[in-house]
Amino acid sequence: MTPTRWRSARWDRMPVGRKILLMAFVAVRISLTVSALVDLADRPAESVRGKKRTWALAIVGVDIIGPLAYYWRGRSADPTTGPPAPDPVDPTATAGRAGEPIRG
Repeated sequence: MTPTRWRSARWDRMPVGRKILLMAFVAVRISLTVSALVDLADRPAESVRGKKRTWALAIVGVDIIGPLAYYWRGRSADPTTGPPAPDPVDPTATAGRAGEPIRG
């Protein structure tokens, strides 16, 4: 490639539309990687196909394909082995200030 081609790729000379597209692409990459790592960390080892360490390296090291592969093939299809469901809302819980009972 010629040096002028490389200079045209500088941020200050890049068209606005290309900047927006590049920022959106980077945001998707980061959010996919972070969400896959958080899901992997929260998920018990029994509900992951393969070793968690291997999936963590694939998620971080293989750019967009790593997180997508983890979501597609790395998680177990068995819903009973996934992360525990949140507890149902307790009707005796407090609202507002700490310790103040709910009045109804």
